[in-house]
Amino acid sequence: MSQNVNDVLFSTAFETDKICGIYENSFNAASYSSVLGGYLYQTVLAHNFTRPVFCDALFSFDNTNWFPSGQGNSTGSCLAYSDASNIYFLSTVDTGTIYYKLVCTWINNYDTTNPLITFVNNATNTSKTAFDSRENYQKIDLSSSVSLSNPGAGNTGTYTITHSLGYAPNFKLFFNSLSGQVWPSIGGGSGDIWLYNSGSQYEVWGIANTSTLTVYYDTGTTGASTFNLWYRVYYD
Repeated sequence: MSQNVNDVLFSTAFETDKICGIYENSFNAASYSSVLGGYLYQTVLAHNFTRPVFCDALFSFDNTNWFPSGQGNSTGSCLAYSDASNIYFLSTVDTGTIYYKLVCTWINNYDTTNPLITFVNNATNTSKTAFDSRENYQKIDLSSSVSLSNPGAGNTGTYTITHSLGYAPNFKLFFNSLSGQVWPSIGGGSGDIWLYNSGSQYEVWGIANTSTLTVYYDTGTTGASTFNLWYRVYYD
C-alpha cells in the first residue's frame, strides 16, 4: 500500500540525522576565550568526536525566550560552529549568562575515516525516552557534499540541487567558512555580523522552490581556492 511520506512519522526506509551529541547548559559571556573581529566573543566547548560535527543550537539570554543559532533579539545574537576538537559559541555580547541547547549531528561523508565515538547527552531533560516512533522525525530526501571553487572576490557563485518533492522543502546547509571549521549558513555581505574576517571567510546561503535548492556563495580576496559544502533536503 502506498502512502504519502509526509504522513509517515518514522520509518527505517528513510534516513534521519545521526545525532552524536546533545548539550544543554549555560556560560558566562564575560568568560570568553577570545575576541574575533573586535566584536564577536568566542567561548570554547571541547568535544571528543575527532572531526567537526554539524551544530544546531538554540540560545537564550533569560532561559525563557529562545532563538536559533545565527539569530538573536534586542540583547544580542549567538552562533555555534565546530572544528575537529571544539564547538565554538560566538556572541555579540560579553556580559550576562547565555543559555544554550545544542544538538550535534554526525557528518557521514566528512572524510574516509569511520572513528568510534561515545554519544554525549548532558541535557537536563529527565525523560527516559530516547526514541519514540510516535513522534515525527525529519526524514532526509537528499544528503550529499560537494567541493566548490572560489568564485573570485566580488562575485557570487551558484550551485543548483534538483529535487522532485513538488514543494519548497526544509533544508540545511553547512560549509567551511574557514578551513577546518564547519559553519551553518550565513550571508549578508557587509551586513553579516558573523563575517568577522571578510577577506578570508566564505558565506553560503540558499533558496528552495518546488523543484530546486539554489545555493549561493562568496568570499573575500584571500578565501581558500575551494571549500566543502554539505547539504540536506528534508521531506518534512
